[in-house]
Amino acid sequence: SGVFVGSVALDRTFKGDYFATISYLYNSGGSDVFFNAAQLTNIPLSAKNLMPFRHTFFAQASKNLSPIVNGSMSIMFSPAQRTLILFPALYLSISEDWDLAFIGQSFFAKENGSYGSQGQALYLRLRWSY
Repeated sequence: SGVFVGSVALDRTFKGDYFATISYLYNSGGSDVFFNAAQLTNIPLSAKNLMPFRHTFFAQASKNLSPIVNGSMSIMFSPAQRTLILFPALYLSISEDWDLAFIGQSFFAKENGSYGSQGQALYLRLRWSY
């Protein structure tokens, strides 16, 4: 208790099936210390700890490339150690009930006075909707 978490977001759909959103997340219990990719992906998440940073900015752009394919790029940034996370994604509707997603994550931050890559990951998700 004693932690305040708040966010604000704006989103917009544009002509040509483009969608964009920007948001800001404030976490009074957040930290400005360095987190590597392994630490970031293993944080216990809760409503009071959505991200470990005090300030987090998010932006996403997506486009329907065809009736069954959607591509997107998301960017998450925190001034803490200039942490940057990129999330490229490609979503495919392979049938009425099945979806396939390829989701990437690339982590960048300042560590020991040097800014650079902290790791990458690629995820494959197969989803059945009933």
